[in-house]
Amino acid sequence: MGSAADIVTPCTAWRRRTATAETRVVHVVQGTAGQLQAFKAGCVTPCQGDATVTVDLLKAGVSVLVAAIVLDSGDQAYALTAATIDTDQVQAGDVLEAAVTVNAGTGTDSVP
Repeated sequence: MGSAADIVTPCTAWRRRTATAETRVVHVVQGTAGQLQAFKAGCVTPCQGDATVTVDLLKAGVSVLVAAIVLDSGDQAYALTAATIDTDQVQAGDVLEAAVTVNAGTGTDSVP
């Protein structure tokens, strides 16, 4: 179903110079039940060194992905990495959140 599956996160809302660990609501399912179709994440500025930024999609605080997306120095600016969805069913009222965790390592974090 279109409305349940279309998750768009405003990039400018998270644009900053250094990644910060946080969780934000990205969509509240409206109308009827549906299926998640895709979830992708990318960065504005790629990580450097062994720094990583992990992005997960949560429903009711629990991941709906097989594995969270890990952004690292191998990622290109503005390129999207797709996740595999494990739990794809959503109901009206479900709150979907993007959870970002940061591992600075010895490098510089990307800007998701």
